Amino acid sequence: VFRPPPPPPAPVRLPFVLDLLCMDHVGGRARRAAHPGGLAALRSPNATGPHLAVLCAGVRTHDLPGSSAQGGSAPPPVPPRDDDDVPTYFLYPSSDSVPLASVAGRSGRPLRLVIPDARWTGGSAASAAAAGVPRVHLSHPPGTSGYWRWHDEGDGRVCTVEAVFYAALEVCAARGELDWGGGEEADGRGRFLCSETDASEWNLVQMMYLFGMQRAMVGAGAKTFGGAAAYTEAGKEKRRQ
Repeated sequence: VFRPPPPPPAPVRLPFVLDLLCMDHVGGRARRAAHPGGLAALRSPNATGPHLAVLCAGVRTHDLPGSSAQGGSAPPPVPPRDDDDVPTYFLYPSSDSVPLASVAGRSGRPLRLVIPDARWTGGSAASAAAAGVPRVHLSHPPGTSGYWRWHDEGDGRVCTVEAVFYAALEVCAARGELDWGGGEEADGRGRFLCSETDASEWNLVQMMYLFGMQRAMVGAGAKTFGGAAAYTEAGKEKRRQ
C-alpha cells in the first residue's frame, strides 16, 4: 500500500506553471450549489485535479463547457496570465505531440503546462480550449495507473495527479534538477526531490499525498469486504464490464 510522507508544511513547488482544464459533472454542480465557494464544491469526486489545486503552489483551474460556470457553451480559450511570454504546452498525447523532455529547457527556464482534468479520450472540450497551443506527451509514462476509478484502458493511461507528477519528474530530470532522495533534506536551492521521507516543499511526492491516502483507504476496504482492490488490474477490469 502506498504510504505518503507527512502532509507538506507549505504548498509543493512545481518545476512549471500549471493550468488545469476541468471537466465539470452533475455531481460537481450539485456540490457547488450546496457549498458555494467551498472545497467540497470544486469538482467531481472522481477528479484528482483538485488535489493539485490544494497541495501545490500557483495552480490555476478553468471550468470547461458542461459546467454551471460556462453553461454548456463553446469552450473559451485558456485565459492569459501576466507572464504569457512563457513557453506554453498542452499535455495531451496526439499524432502531432512531441516528448515533454524535448521542450523542458535548461534549469531555471520558465515553462507552462496546460493539462485537462479529464480522461484522454473525453478531452475534446479541453483540446478545443487549448487550440493552437503546441502539444506534448510524457516521454516515459507508467505502464499501469495506481488510480482506483474506471479509466481508459492501455499503457500510459493515468489520472491527472499522476500525469502532473510524472511530468514534473521528466522536466526535472531533463534539467538535471532531480534528487531521488538519498537521505538528505532539500537545501532550498531549487533542487527537487522524489523522497518517501522528506517533508519539504521541494519534494514532488508530496503532491500525491491525498491520492495516496485515498488509495490506502480503497485497499483497506477491499481487505475488509473481500474481492480485488479497485486499483488492481482485476478490479479495474470488473468496473469496465
